[in-house]
Formats: sequence, C-alpha cells, structure tokens
Amino acid sequence: MKSKLFIVFFIIALGLAGYAYAESSIDETFKETEEWLYQRDLSNQDNQTAPQKPVRSNDSSQPQKPVKDTISNDVSVQDDDHYIQSDDYFISTEPLKNQEWIYVYLAKMITPPTQKTKGEGEFLKVSDGNKVWTKYYYSTRIATQNDLKLGVEVIVLDRQDNGIYRAPENKDEARNSDWFIAKITDLSDLYKGYFTVSGGYKINVRAARIIIKKAK
Repeated sequence: MKSKLFIVFFIIALGLAGYAYAESSIDETFKETEEWLYQRDLSNQDNQTAPQKPVRSNDSSQPQKPVKDTISNDVSVQDDDHYIQSDDYFISTEPLKNQEWIYVYLAKMITPPTQKTKGEGEFLKVSDGNKVWTKYYYSTRIATQNDLKLGVEVIVLDRQDNGIYRAPENKDEARNSDWFIAKITDLSDLYKGYFTVSGGYKINVRAARIIIKKAK
C-alpha cells in the first residue's frame, strides 16, 4: 500500500516538475524571442540614415533671379530721336574758333571737371572706348526751328543723302559714326527743309543738334 502511494506521489511530482519546466521553457522562449526582435529593431534603427537637408545647387544652368537693369529702366537716359542719351556728351580736343568745322565725338563722362583738373573732365569715347581728358565738351538736344539762327553752332552727323546732311537712321549709325560742329551761315532755304553751315554744307532741319551746355 505504501509503495502504491509513493508511486502516485512520484507521478504527481514528476508532472508538476514537467509543468514547471514547460512553463519555464515557454517563458524563456518568449524572452529570447523578445530579445531577438528588440535587437533586430535596434539593428534596423542603427542602419537607417537620417533624412538629409536638401543642398541648394550651385549649377549656373539653374534659373537665376533676374537682375534689374538700372540703366535701361532710368527714364533720364532714354534715347531721343537721334539715339542720343541725356548723359551723352560731344567732345573735342580743341574749340571751333575760326575753323569752318571740326569733328566731335560721342562720349560718357567718367570724371567731372574740377579746379584740380583745370576744368577738364575725363570722358570715355563711345565708338572706340578710349579715354580722353578735355575741357571742350558739349551737352546737346535736338534743335527746333526757333533755335536756328545765324552764327549758332550746331552738331550734325557726318552722313548725307543727295548732298544734304541727315539725321541718324539707327542707333548703331548714331553712336558709332563721326559728328561735326559748324556755325549756321544761311537760313534762306529753310522752306526747302534745310539750311547752310560754315564750309557751305547743307543740313536737314531735323538733323541738327543745339548746344545747351558748353564748357567755359
């Protein structure tokens, strides 16, 4: 009888031990599984690259913000009907004096005249880019018929049609051709649309420029 009870208790103990072992094995399995998953997540996180901030391209082919052209947008330097601008000057290296005519050249002022420069300004010739210091410079406008009087100096493009000097026909002609200065000597042909200057040259009434500012 005692032996049978021993066997029963042994079987029960064995069963409890097996259950405890199985439960332990399951817990361990879950634990290992969690550790494996956790380590895998960490590994994946370590291998992921953080998003990078976009880098602005320095490629010159990319569209650039337009730069405002302050010169072309400045009303004060727009071309007149002779393609001459308000900051243009006609310059010479000598005064007209008693000569019939002399050449003058279209230029931009670089350095204004002062007492230190003896009244001379520095100019950049439009046609060839050469720099010239001179005290003979003239600011001009297109002459009206009321401006045309005997003895008045006028500046005219060195281009003519049928023996009569005419106004520039385009900007290239105006800004890259020679001009000359002469004195009005005859107005009797104004009704024909031209007048005469020193040297006997006939000038179209729409071709003359009058001096509005002359160096002293």
